[in-house]
Amino acid sequence: MLTLFLVDSLKWKELSPASSDRGPMKKGFSGIVSANFDGEDYLVIIGGSGASSSINTPKQPDAQYSAYGRCSEIHYYRISSDQWISPVVTGDRPPPINDFTLTPVTNNTAVMFGGSTDNEICHNKLYMISFTKTSVVS
Repeated sequence: MLTLFLVDSLKWKELSPASSDRGPMKKGFSGIVSANFDGEDYLVIIGGSGASSSINTPKQPDAQYSAYGRCSEIHYYRISSDQWISPVVTGDRPPPINDFTLTPVTNNTAVMFGGSTDNEICHNKLYMISFTKTSVVS
């Protein structure tokens, strides 16, 4: 479920229903940054870990899923239309990873650093990730 905290009323608002038939798998420990394409605001959700038993959640094409529940999913969420989008990813997609930092550099670029994979806890790899309306270049 994707929620928004309204600072004026100090209440939470559900943006996207928790549904097993659309969007990313149910997970935590992922990264999220905002992006803007053609005047529209998006959220970009990368990686994370969840229950590997989420068999009802469709897997994202070309994403990897580890035995420990980590994933390399990259999803866009278009705020204005409550729509999940699965962008085309080119370049070296990060491995199934969680617990990393994701820091915006520009409106459409972020740096991803560190994290944990099945092979390495707390590694020091750095990824520069660029976003366009339909694709991700890493």
